[in-house]
Amino acid sequence: MQAEINREEKLYKRLKTDIDNGNLNKQTKKQIIYARYGEPTLCRPADGRDEIRETCMYRKPAGGELILLNLSAQDKLISWEIQAR
Repeated sequence: MQAEINREEKLYKRLKTDIDNGNLNKQTKKQIIYARYGEPTLCRPADGRDEIRETCMYRKPAGGELILLNLSAQDKLISWEIQAR
């Protein structure tokens, strides 16, 4: 179990670093995001939000910080948001 937590922490840090350094580009395909950062904690339909079809959440294992990735109907990244809890 600790190995899984360590893996998730490493992937989360990679995602956060790429966002902070401008290395996560809009229009990145969902499959590429999953391959690089792992499966998200949760994905939900984004009903009522124009071009956004789905929002996927990555949660920091040892903390309350969240990263929300908004995806289009073409499964491409539109925007992201970092939320501290």
